[in-house]
Amino acid sequence: MAIYQRGQNWYIDFKFKGRRVREAIGPSRKSAEKIIAKKKTEIAENKYLDIRKEPEPVKFNDFAKEYLKWAKTNKKASTLKGDLSTMRRLDQEFGEQNLNDITGWQIEKWKSKRREAAKRRDATMRPFLKEKKDGTKEERWIVEFNSPRRLRGKRVFKARQEAEAHIKRLQTPVKPATVNRELSLLKHLLNKAVEWGRVRENPAKKVKPLKGEVKRVRYLMPDEIQTLLSNCTEHLKPIVTVAVHTGMRAGELLGLQWSQVNYEQGIITLQDTKNHERRDIPMSETVRSTLKGLKREGPFVFCDEQGKRFGRIQTSFRTALRKSGIEDFRFHDLRHCFASTLVMAGEDLNTVRELLGHKDLTMTLRYAHLSPDHKTRAINVLDRVMSQKPPQSEIPQKAVSLTYGYHWLGDEDSNLNSRSQSPLSYH
Repeated sequence: MAIYQRGQNWYIDFKFKGRRVREAIGPSRKSAEKIIAKKKTEIAENKYLDIRKEPEPVKFNDFAKEYLKWAKTNKKASTLKGDLSTMRRLDQEFGEQNLNDITGWQIEKWKSKRREAAKRRDATMRPFLKEKKDGTKEERWIVEFNSPRRLRGKRVFKARQEAEAHIKRLQTPVKPATVNRELSLLKHLLNKAVEWGRVRENPAKKVKPLKGEVKRVRYLMPDEIQTLLSNCTEHLKPIVTVAVHTGMRAGELLGLQWSQVNYEQGIITLQDTKNHERRDIPMSETVRSTLKGLKREGPFVFCDEQGKRFGRIQTSFRTALRKSGIEDFRFHDLRHCFASTLVMAGEDLNTVRELLGHKDLTMTLRYAHLSPDHKTRAINVLDRVMSQKPPQSEIPQKAVSLTYGYHWLGDEDSNLNSRSQSPLSYH
């Protein structure tokens, strides 16, 4: 049991039946000391009553709205966008339920059900003819599916091959990584409910994430990168070039402004990063020449002729991939190309971590297997150390013999066979 001061108020802090209890007493230290002494006596005499007021019931979908309001203020816009999509899926399972009624067992069952489900089992594909400006018609393919908003969603593709590949992705089982992201958001939401006094405890606290989550590392070889660049449109090519040579994320690239580019120091400074920390990226000659070749139409580096920044580049990027014959590749994988190329060239993982902006080595270690020599170099250190001859002993050849009757002569074998007649003698 203890008392402590925070600000102008004093608090008592003790444990009862394994649960930590903290109560605010007021500005008086003496009052806090008296109350905690009383609590101690009540517990010792088995008279302490653990009376806690039950929070008012609140439905999951109502509290989700409160959580998203908080997230809008405290999270990045890109993170919030992902949270909105995930929250719609969680709402399908827990929406009308009171937070107090959600159990850990229910969350475990939901986790298993999500793992076995397909992304969009009902996805369908159909062709249609799109009329062009010159009056001619061109074949397009539409993929339709039911979205988490309970609306009919669709995506349009130019080639049947792209539409079929998208259908295949939609009908595959949900990956463990997806389920774990949804579970992570559910846990955080319930933690906030506990923090804000809406529930007593978090039922998802002891629910463990799914195993088998594989960190994706898809990268291109140098010749494939050159093929991709040759098929990029005029506005896309400099974006892909800078992405490959800096490891910047899509949002960081499209939001890059000229004020962040310092030619004198040769660095690009990123302020609004994913982990909210500043990152300085050195510019290679390729990046420098690429940026200097762009026209300054406004504050943004990558923008149209009116100075408006590019919003989405997925369509043009998919077209470049199709022309290059590259499959199963996303724009974010260009970041993997940057890191993988450095690691395979022999750069140490900590340097790669700093360039990527990772807070620790956990994320960067996914590239460790690409360094063919790093383990061999480590093992070879043992050969070098073990093969070194030990330093010559500085012990003098003549020394005082021990009381056991042995003489130290400087030679290990001779000492085993030498005995002194005197318990203490000099030689």
